[in-house]
Amino acid sequence: MTIETTGHTDPGEVSELVHSAAAIRAAVETVIEGKGDVIRVALTVLLAEAAGARTIDASIGHVEVDLDDALKNPAGAMQGAMVGLVGELSAEALAEHHTGRPHVVTDIDVRYLSMGRIGPVHARAEFVGPAAHGTVRVELRDRGNDDRVTAAILARVVPAPH
Repeated sequence: MTIETTGHTDPGEVSELVHSAAAIRAAVETVIEGKGDVIRVALTVLLAEAAGARTIDASIGHVEVDLDDALKNPAGAMQGAMVGLVGELSAEALAEHHTGRPHVVTDIDVRYLSMGRIGPVHARAEFVGPAAHGTVRVELRDRGNDDRVTAAILARVVPAPH
């Protein structure tokens, strides 16, 4: 593996990049070996960490992320992919808390209602019907903008593969 450090001369920063690159390479190798379902969970964890997402209260799927420039699009709003990620994390946290077992999102429908521009953006989730059916409704809000609703999400969760 070759790692170029152009613009990254701080040894700590280079070390962090090497660690991340190694984790991604291991993930790709695992996919090649036919364990794609397991590695999907690992890649989601890496992305969540990189975005700075944190679970506040899993019992209600409360997940939060601060909006820094890296998470914003050219219009100054939260990237659409990050909206989806926070929604997934919220649904998965809720399901894991209530079932005692890790879950993954298999289907997701995101409705973008307004732009999250200030932050932090937080999500809360609830089951639609019995938890065993795995249907979760998630709502994202921009706390810095009068708690305005930014997205409504409907997700389906299933137990994560072993």
